Amino acid sequence: MGLASRVGSYEHIQSSASDTWTITHNLNTDTPVVDCWVDVSGSNTKIMPETVVATSVNVVTVTFSIAYAGRALVV
Repeated sequence: MGLASRVGSYEHIQSSASDTWTITHNLNTDTPVVDCWVDVSGSNTKIMPETVVATSVNVVTVTFSIAYAGRALVV
């Protein structure tokens, strides 16, 4: 599935801090785009993960160098 044919998005909420977020998005794509956001001193801040791996067409695993709680938008 190419980028131009994507439809839909999924918002993941990671309520407990972890250095690995396993996100089941059910978007049927092996090339998800993932934006991760965390609270840094009261400001919503986009952070870059160490890796983003599409473990299937419906699951992505995001890893960080330290544990975070926050949100991820998958499209």
